[in-house]
Amino acid sequence: MNQNQLPLTVGILIFDHVEVLDVAGPFEVFSVTRLNEERRRQESSPFQILLISERKGQVSAVGGLRFTPDVTIEDCPALDLLIVPGGWGTRKEVKNNTLLKWIADRATTTRLTASVCTGSSLLGKAGLLEGREATTPLAHF
Repeated sequence: MNQNQLPLTVGILIFDHVEVLDVAGPFEVFSVTRLNEERRRQESSPFQILLISERKGQVSAVGGLRFTPDVTIEDCPALDLLIVPGGWGTRKEVKNNTLLKWIADRATTTRLTASVCTGSSLLGKAGLLEGREATTPLAHF
């Protein structure tokens, strides 16, 4: 990574009934990453992580854990990476044209747009998987 372009901004999308691990796993990875392991305690992560929601207020994940977004899709700054998690809530969100359009639009400006598990269904519905091979664990929609 070019040190002059740090930190990189990582956005993790959250929505009702998102899978906790699909949010917490990427959050943990990006938050504990260090460029110089020997200076772990002196240096911060090269990533700034933002939780992004369609609306303000807490979002209830699978099992009832609540996440509080840092920004909404309306006031989200530029992102270097966009992570789209999965979970039971994707079944509703694949019909959310506002969110799908936002994902598609953001994918044109991010360095990387990725999904976790059934978050791939949102990427697919946003048109980002056309002509590409993709796989995810079995999910019933």
